[in-house]
Amino acid sequence: MDASNPDELVRSIREQYLTDSPDLVRTSLHGHSNVVQMNFASTYFPLEFIQNADDEGASAVRFQIRKINGDWCLEILNDGREFTDSALAGQDGGSGDIKDDVTGLCAAGVSPKHPRDHIGFIGVGFKSIFEISQSVEVHSGQFHFSFDRERAEEHGDEIPWRVVPWSCKPTEETEVPTKIDGTRYTTRFVVRLDERGQKLLSDDELFEPLRSENIDRRVFLFLKDVRELSIDDDYSDNSRRISRTDAVRDDGLASSVEKARQGFPSSKQQIIRNKADAQFDPIEIVELEEALADGTTEADTWVLFKHLWEVPDSIQDDPKTEQYMRAGVDYREVFIACIVDEDGGFARPESGTLHTGVFSYLPLKELETDFDFLVHADFLTPADRQTIKQELPWNREIAQGVVECAKDVLDVVAGHDDWWTDLGVFVPEGRGDTFVTTEIVDKIHEHVEISELVRDQAGQRIKLGDCQVVDEHIREAFDADQVEEAGAARPIHEEHEDIYRTIKGRNSLGLHDFLQNHEVTTPLEELTDNTRTDAFEKIYNGLSTKSSWKQSKTLSSTGIPLEDGRVVGTDDVEQVYLPPAELDLGEFETASPLQEVRSSLSIVDSDLAKQEAIRSVLDGNDVEELTEGALIEEWLHTVNWGSLSTNDRHLAAAILCRAFTDGEWEVGEDPPALRLQTEDGSWLSPSGVLLGEAYAPTVTDDSDASSQDLQAAPWFTTDTVTENRGIFAEAGAEALRTGPRYVSKAYLETFDELDVDDWRPFLRKLGVDSIVKELISHIPDFKH
Repeated sequence: MDASNPDELVRSIREQYLTDSPDLVRTSLHGHSNVVQMNFASTYFPLEFIQNADDEGASAVRFQIRKINGDWCLEILNDGREFTDSALAGQDGGSGDIKDDVTGLCAAGVSPKHPRDHIGFIGVGFKSIFEISQSVEVHSGQFHFSFDRERAEEHGDEIPWRVVPWSCKPTEETEVPTKIDGTRYTTRFVVRLDERGQKLLSDDELFEPLRSENIDRRVFLFLKDVRELSIDDDYSDNSRRISRTDAVRDDGLASSVEKARQGFPSSKQQIIRNKADAQFDPIEIVELEEALADGTTEADTWVLFKHLWEVPDSIQDDPKTEQYMRAGVDYREVFIACIVDEDGGFARPESGTLHTGVFSYLPLKELETDFDFLVHADFLTPADRQTIKQELPWNREIAQGVVECAKDVLDVVAGHDDWWTDLGVFVPEGRGDTFVTTEIVDKIHEHVEISELVRDQAGQRIKLGDCQVVDEHIREAFDADQVEEAGAARPIHEEHEDIYRTIKGRNSLGLHDFLQNHEVTTPLEELTDNTRTDAFEKIYNGLSTKSSWKQSKTLSSTGIPLEDGRVVGTDDVEQVYLPPAELDLGEFETASPLQEVRSSLSIVDSDLAKQEAIRSVLDGNDVEELTEGALIEEWLHTVNWGSLSTNDRHLAAAILCRAFTDGEWEVGEDPPALRLQTEDGSWLSPSGVLLGEAYAPTVTDDSDASSQDLQAAPWFTTDTVTENRGIFAEAGAEALRTGPRYVSKAYLETFDELDVDDWRPFLRKLGVDSIVKELISHIPDFKH
């Protein structure tokens, strides 16, 4: 089919449809039928036109809604290569610059483009525009033609009007090239709105396909040439401007990218690039900016990582590959893109939500993922470009190309001084589409598990299986080596905890479990003065958040720092004491009780006990302060009584009495080896001593006569003993039979000096008057 001029070429195509080319008719009808069957979404036509403009080397695309000759129209313009056709005389079909654009636009489903060089199929995508128009004009280079339902029906055509072109003349309003806002546009599509299109316009729905939810600026990340999109709607006064800049930067991000280039791509990928003589930059910085109708501007910066996927021979030989117009394709580019923040680190733009994260040049909107990055590959899709055809071997194999790219990205980010903290951005959870989860996410997880990508608390790279998540209190109180020394797996770095939870899905090691079930005593006892206070304060801050039961269980095994450097649990020692607050022990002459007993008592480190968090927890778990009474008791258990001076003997008893009276100390089953001085100067155990009549006690409690009698014995005199001597003899009370021993009044003066108001309960608790009590209980006819 040769034509001498563009109009003749258009007429020739029409005639072949209508008369002498049944093969072309059948092919076109078949292609058109496929379009109808695959239900091409009307909201997708802008993306199709953008994609095809990119194929033709356009740097700018413009959509505008305006009146032309009184009718509301949608115009689509680009500044790419002008239409050509090898059937036109003078245009060399063997030249790489000559395409069968007119023929391809008419023959729906049969693209004139070779898939090795192009991604769009203009004959397919173009037909979606007929959802809103029954008259579409095309003006590009020498060609001016239209698809017009009214003209086709007037002519009586039996061939579908959407594939039959008519010559038309450009007007001053529709001519090309045309210059708008400084851009010279070379191709123009004029879409004259039909009744449905005008209804959409009046309902403010015609602009819907041009809104951000349908034309996302992220599309521009994966286009080869288009750098600017303009959208102007004169009807509703809406407008948008999207621009992409690949500017050379001289900042921290540029420096980070330069470092990344030292490890990306991998040597394996470099072999493929060399084999294909690939010239593209493996890492790019892309800036996207969008000016909105309200005058505001949104902008973001992305880093693109690019791989080259080599098509396996088995896929090239697959019949489905040819059916989907990929025959002869040896390589395809694969992208992973991530937005960066102001500091040049990777960000999570839509963390926690399912969204479109997979692109096949255009976003696959029905393919929901939880990716915090974008994936682009030449996935084979239905005509509506909404999802992936999961059953095709091509798609399964190119998904592996995505995985290989992701592995290289993970490796370079993990080892990058500036980016390693953002590694989790590239490890998705796997919620969303099944194909993406199975073919991409699961394999990314496998790579993360077997590789030394994450870092431990010390910043060292480590395998995921050799570390664990610990709670903040362990992380703050212990370093990684100490945790490992205690027998637990090394703590994963806080920045990588989300990776561990995503893949392992385990709970973190809590402070209670760590202290209770691991050998932490040694690491704690090895702490230096510089770190000891801080570490224990962090531990006790953590313990304070636990229940009282967990606190008690933990402290029963370990965690209590003593002043001698040991770390014990309450089950390890008889008693743990908080250090005494204020003790006035300066009057002791023979020895210092506190110094004598320190080595034998478990006393909490005084510096640590001053920390509010530590003292509060210990107070709540019955770790009591070392009182005067407890101190003297312990001292008397260890001291040689005979070596003590009279002063110290008096003072020890008086201090115990005061502590007993104040409720700070109790006489236990094994009281200290205390001796009381009698009137004759002897030192006897309390059970062998009586209170004499000289003390004239006052009985105030009338409730129990026996108790009253035993509270004091003013009647218990020498005469009493004489009158009852036979009874004492019969009872075997030798001490009384030979004469009672009374507590020395001088001995008790020390009690008064310590302001003890009533020393009698204390003395009797020690055993004073116990002989009388025993006799009275067994001698019914005792005289008094």
